[in-house]
Amino acid sequence: MILGAPGAGKTTIQLELAQELVKRAEEQPDYPVPVLFNLSSWKDDHQSLTDWLVAELKSKYGVSTKLSQEWVNNHQLLPLLDGLDELELQRQELCVHAINQFLASETRPFSLVVCSRIEEYSNYTNSLQLNSAVFLQPLNDNQICDYLTSVNYTELWQTIKDDSGLLDFIKTPLMLSLTVLAFQEIPINQWQKFTSQEERLHYLLDAYMQRMLTRLIKSTYDLKQKPLTDRQTKKWLNWMAQRLEEEFRTEFLIENIQPSWLPFNNLRTTFNIGVEIIIKVSICLLSGIIIWLTDNLTNGILVGVFIGVTSIKPNSMINIVEAIRWSSQRVKLVFKTLLNCWLVTSVFLVPIAIVIGKTDKLISAIVFTFVFLLTAGLFVGFYPSGMEEKMTSNQGIWNSLRYALILGLMGGLTLGLIFGLGGWLTNGFTFGVKVGLGIFFIAGLILGLSNGGIACIQHFILRLILYHNGYIPWNYARFLDYCTERLFLQRVGGRYRFMHKLLQDHFVQMEFR
Repeated sequence: MILGAPGAGKTTIQLELAQELVKRAEEQPDYPVPVLFNLSSWKDDHQSLTDWLVAELKSKYGVSTKLSQEWVNNHQLLPLLDGLDELELQRQELCVHAINQFLASETRPFSLVVCSRIEEYSNYTNSLQLNSAVFLQPLNDNQICDYLTSVNYTELWQTIKDDSGLLDFIKTPLMLSLTVLAFQEIPINQWQKFTSQEERLHYLLDAYMQRMLTRLIKSTYDLKQKPLTDRQTKKWLNWMAQRLEEEFRTEFLIENIQPSWLPFNNLRTTFNIGVEIIIKVSICLLSGIIIWLTDNLTNGILVGVFIGVTSIKPNSMINIVEAIRWSSQRVKLVFKTLLNCWLVTSVFLVPIAIVIGKTDKLISAIVFTFVFLLTAGLFVGFYPSGMEEKMTSNQGIWNSLRYALILGLMGGLTLGLIFGLGGWLTNGFTFGVKVGLGIFFIAGLILGLSNGGIACIQHFILRLILYHNGYIPWNYARFLDYCTERLFLQRVGGRYRFMHKLLQDHFVQMEFR
């Protein structure tokens, strides 16, 4: 267990420990693999820690579920768990219980590390069943003096060395670092007037923000044509911090923005209506135009409106498609049903063909329906898999768009060829071409929308509404990278988080009108 006050360096110590453990694992192949996890992403109270670790290895590091499960089952994993105190207060002890259950299970690791603030951990009824704990002590006066001298801030030391209140305040590595970074924006005599630690922290973080916004850096992401104002930066970070706080998260991904983040009901209504109109009108127009070109205008209007109105109804949540897998098991589950459907259809087709005198087309129709149902069964095997490792900003939405295009084209082409062939065999080549092209466009659009296309439309409309109302910038990824350069955020792949939870909390408390 690694315990300490906010900013005492718990995560830093854990990272240094992780580096040493990685070296040991490289030198000793039988040694377990050290992996960093953040407990703030443990959202399901009924999910065992074993299952959570497997899911996190998949989503954060791209390790396959099978390999992750093998690591856990064979005690090849050395979990380094950070952020116990970042969970909702009422869920922290539930997490302690889950960790203790994990330690008592057959899959318990040989070693485990957990980080937490001392204040929260001291209030728990139950403690973690670990062998030992490390408590990070505050810096002493000599350490503060040596550090400030080494970075050529002796003037700062001379100013505060006799102020016991300020010395106590900067006795954690975080506060000391922030003070050095923000020193040029801090009138020390004004800072010394504050008596409470909360007031001093608020003043220091304000000074830190101002210093980071005004310092000269060679920025890659600063917008030259329309530079960001300090107010815009603070307002957009304030909105982001509040949304993370509401969901008790520390990591932010652009693709995880949901309609529930819209602050007013009228904006949510606008979002839902906008998405539904775009989807249904697209399907309606395309279907109507295709039927018009292959048949006549009246049928085109009627069929187009019918297909559009009865087509896909989007979910209220944005479900991105990050990866597509194919499973033979899923196909086997529905194959019997599809085969029965084909047999029943064939039984009905025989008497109908005899009555209308179309027995010459009967074999073609039966073969056509069999091929169609078989193809439909193969498409059932495709399903969206779990989250992939995020290497770039908004990767989930770009993956959704890619899979929408791939499955839309592949499914549309396959079904178009089948229906085109059926049309050719029953009513001639020209009719078959028309039917094939019509099915290609209609089926391709619906399959594309069902497999990531809707998520892309929802995400675009949501971003548009948020931008129009001033909650986010137009180019969100560039803004987040700009904030990373300004040392407000940290970035790992496509994930962003505030430099420290204290900074995130400070942005949450800011007010904008």
